[in-house]
Order: sequence, then structure tokens, then C-alpha cells
Amino acid sequence: MTPESLSEALRIGRLRESGPEWELYRDLCEGGLLDALSRFTVLSALRGTQRTWDEVWDSWRQLAARVPDLPPEAREWAGSGARGLLLAALLPYSESKTWLRAGCESVAPPPTGEITWYDWLRARDGGSDTPIGWLVRADFTAFAAAQAEQRRRQAAVDRQNQQAMTALDAASALRDRQWADYESRRLSPTARSGAVIRAALWLGTWGAATIPVAWIMWGWARPDIAATLSWYLVALTLAAYAGWLPRVIRLGAAYQPPLRRMREWAEEARADPGSVRRGLIRAGAVVAALLILGVLLHDIGVIATTVLVTPLLAAAFYFARIGALHDWADEHKERLRDYKSRRPGSGGIPESIVRGVQSPSARVRADAYQAYMRQFIGLDHGGKDDADRENDRRSR
Repeated sequence: MTPESLSEALRIGRLRESGPEWELYRDLCEGGLLDALSRFTVLSALRGTQRTWDEVWDSWRQLAARVPDLPPEAREWAGSGARGLLLAALLPYSESKTWLRAGCESVAPPPTGEITWYDWLRARDGGSDTPIGWLVRADFTAFAAAQAEQRRRQAAVDRQNQQAMTALDAASALRDRQWADYESRRLSPTARSGAVIRAALWLGTWGAATIPVAWIMWGWARPDIAATLSWYLVALTLAAYAGWLPRVIRLGAAYQPPLRRMREWAEEARADPGSVRRGLIRAGAVVAALLILGVLLHDIGVIATTVLVTPLLAAAFYFARIGALHDWADEHKERLRDYKSRRPGSGGIPESIVRGVQSPSARVRADAYQAYMRQFIGLDHGGKDDADRENDRRSR
């Protein structure tokens, strides 16, 4: 056993739990070994060190028990690993002082006032050259520096989160203002009057388109029947219009039937097999209805047939009232979905995004990230004018 090996046992053994250095360190901490080693001539300077070590250790434990707000990991170290460094500081050999000094110089202490418990310890460690002073500078400076760095990182994260929340709040307020402006324009008296006119033109166009069918079927043989059927078609159109009118008024400017783009709408309808099939079924139903009504007019007369048509008027009114007609408000629905999808949940982020970023699917996470970025801007349609919306329709 030499001073060098004893110093190495204290340096390495207190940090490991295996190996010869750790075994020697463990035996030293159990007590009595220092007195035995001091009998060797080369280690005779250790005489009395065991008693001093025990006294310093007791003093340190009493001091450590009073440290305010000491982190759990530092408090655990104060009751175990700190003992070996106290002995290293007491050894009368330069070897131990060398690595103690290197340990103190390897970590810069935090500024005064940043870590309260560290300042408290430094004020009571007895000075830099005392065993407790060496312990505080070598070991607990590292704990304090790590805690200070963690606090700085957390403060930076908190600042970033606060900046993000401020931006989210500003964007949310912007979207609310944009939505309020949009709703004000959509539900203005002028917009609602325009919607009423558009509904009259749209339904009137379809009603007028069916009148020639009646004349083609009956006009060549019975013009009187064709004329009566024409009035029935007008009445059915008016009934549907009356039932549809309240919803049109509620939609306001959002009600946008394709009056100005009939050709494009017809081309889109032809390109959709389902739309073509539904159109053929409806055309067949109109032809069949006109045929049946014409036969009834011929067989039972105008009065009886009109009585039978009255429930059809009621049905047209009812089904239009409950929304059986196409509302032509797709763009409004898209705006509404966009607005609602960015309403904040807990923490200022919509729940759908919170769930999306936790998804195992990379695509879902990517979509959630894009949705998150959209939280920092206004509504997608907030600044679009009529020309932009027309281009969007054509692109679709």
C-alpha cells in the first residue's frame, strides 16, 4: 500500500461499485483500516487521521441535514459518496490534492444568488482549504452547476412556450375577428336578399326546364292537359321554394348555386358516374309523374287531379324545409370546418393535434404538425375575394 494507491482508491472507489479500488474504499469507510495502515512506515503520516475523519464526517452530516432545498440526488450523495472525498482532503499527501484541485477546477460554480442552497453551503463550509470546503467545491459545485443549467434550459423552454402561446393567442384572436367579419358579411341584409334571388333563379330554372317536357309529351294531342301540368309544375316549384327559403336566408351569402358556371357544373356532373345515374333517375321520375298526371287529368278531370296533387305540394314544401335540396354551401362548410378545427383545447392546442402527434403513424404525425403550424396563422379563406374563390372552384 502506497500513498498513490490509497489516493487512487479514494478517487475511483467512491464512484464505482466494483474493482479493487472500490473494495479498499469500502473497507476504509467501515472504519479502523486507517489506523492499521498507519503502522506501515510509508503511511505513518496517517496516524490520527481516522479520528479526524470521523469528526469531520459527523460535522458534515449535521451541516448537510440543515441545507435548505438540497436536491434529492445531492442529499443522497451527501450521506454516502461525500465521505471518501473528506478523507482525500485529510490525507497528508500531494497525490490526493492533485485530483481534488482538478475536480474543483473542472466545473465553474454558478453565479452567486442563482442557487440558494449552494450559497448557503459555501457560507458555512469553513473555507476552501478545509475538508468540507474541498467537498463543497469539488462535488457540490457540480450539483449546483447542473441545477443552474437545468433551470436555464427550463427558463428558455418556458420563454419559447410563452412566445408560442402568445402567438397562438394572437392567431386565435385574428381568426375570431376574421370569422366575425365573415359572418357579418354572410348574414347582412344585402347578402340574404341576394341569396333569396339566387334561390328563386336556381329553382325557377329547374322548374322552367320541366315545363317543355309536359308540352312535348301532351301538347301535340291535348294542349289543355299540357297547360294544366305546367301550372302544377309551377306550383310544385313555388312550394319547394317556400320550404327552402328559411334555410336560404340562414345561409345568406354562403348559398351559391352555380348560376354563373352552369357549363362547368354540367361537365363536372357528367364526369361523375354517380351524378349521371342520379340525374337519369330524377329525369325518369319527372317523365313518369307527368305521364301519370296527364292520364289522371284525362280520366278523372282537373278538380280530382288537383286534389291528388295537393299532397305533392305539401311533400315538396316539407322535404325542402328539412333540407332535402342541395344547399350549395360547400365553401361555407369548408370555412366552418377550418375554423372549428383550430379552436383551442387544453393547453391552447386542439385535441385532434394533441392526439395526432402521439400517433404511431408518421403520416398522421406529419399532418398533425402541419395542422399545428396552421394554428399560428389566420383563416385560410380570410383574405380571399370572389376571383380567388372562382379560381379555387375551377381548380377543383
